Amino acid sequence: VRTQPGKYHHVVVETTGVADPGPAIEALWTDEGMEACVFLAGVVTVVDAVHLLGQYREKRQNLNRKRAGASAEADEPAREAVLQVAFADHVIVNKCETAGDASTAEAEEAVRRINSAATLERADRCVVDVKRLLELRALDGDGAARAAASASSSSSAPGADESPSSSAHFGGVNTVAVDVSGVRTESAVRAWAESLLWGEQVGCEIYRLKAVFAICADADGVSSSPPRRVMLQAVGQLYELTDGGLWPDANLSASDYRSR
Repeated sequence: VRTQPGKYHHVVVETTGVADPGPAIEALWTDEGMEACVFLAGVVTVVDAVHLLGQYREKRQNLNRKRAGASAEADEPAREAVLQVAFADHVIVNKCETAGDASTAEAEEAVRRINSAATLERADRCVVDVKRLLELRALDGDGAARAAASASSSSSAPGADESPSSSAHFGGVNTVAVDVSGVRTESAVRAWAESLLWGEQVGCEIYRLKAVFAICADADGVSSSPPRRVMLQAVGQLYELTDGGLWPDANLSASDYRSR
């Protein structure tokens, strides 16, 4: 990729089996050579509609065993199955014909409990439109805005219910959406992100963070119209900002914009 720029349109990294995608994503940002050549278009996770809830019930049982003093090693496969969904921008729910409508719907609800910002599609034998996946671009301006709207409309507090797909069964892993006001400059976005990711007041571990901000002022605080979109994405404690161009609705005043 570095020696022949422009030759490769896409780079697909496929992990083997049940693997935590976090380190692979972080490598794109910590390797200066790679960061200059490629950008993260999106993370795609395939889940098994037949066995998904069984894996998550295993996660819950292992958590209970750990609290009782048992070894944590047995929990790793179930933990990573949860993380694969938590990191995803798009989730393919596979084996739907075998699972049936009821089990497939339960699997989809479980995915939404963990990651309500991800888009979902059903499949059998993983037959999907590969070209569409390669053009996912989940973190450009429009993709980030859609993810924020989806998370805002469907996120819920942990333990809100005790259904089989309740977030309690996933070790408390779920989606939280917030509206942020008063962040008008790019430096303010960085300060907000670093306080959230590096501070100690949050009280939980953040696996993935996606946000779109309306930047209404320049570095000196002078208002600008129309605002620019700035996308923030983070994995663990690493984050990056990307420019999303002008905000689409140029008819709104600066006071009408909210960041998500």
